[in-house]
Amino acid sequence: MIAATRDPESFATDAAAIGPGIIPATLAEAVKADVIFLAVRFESHPDVAKALPSWHGKTIVDVTNAYGVPLEQLGGQPSAKVVAQAFTGGKLVKGFNHLGAAILGQDPANSWGQLIFKDLVKFNR
Repeated sequence: MIAATRDPESFATDAAAIGPGIIPATLAEAVKADVIFLAVRFESHPDVAKALPSWHGKTIVDVTNAYGVPLEQLGGQPSAKVVAQAFTGGKLVKGFNHLGAAILGQDPANSWGQLIFKDLVKFNR
């Protein structure tokens, strides 16, 4: 299933273009799955987390990217920890992140690369 904040019919053509087995759904339907890929803007993850009172028994694959989010907003924590705190009871796995070569080529001690690398290492052990 693939879900969005819009009515599933509004993105049915896009879902079909991905593949014949892709089913457009509401968020309420999609969160019934055991594994959920969280592919939203980082700032939107709390709204998705509100879809269920508890995420117990669910695995959330965090595909969000906090690049550009002020570090103060993260409270000095890796972004995956911030996301994990929103999904009470669920198991969070960080993965499938994507940054441009210019970002990855920066000195990790002075860039977002350090924060993202910490996320990937810490939450995927």
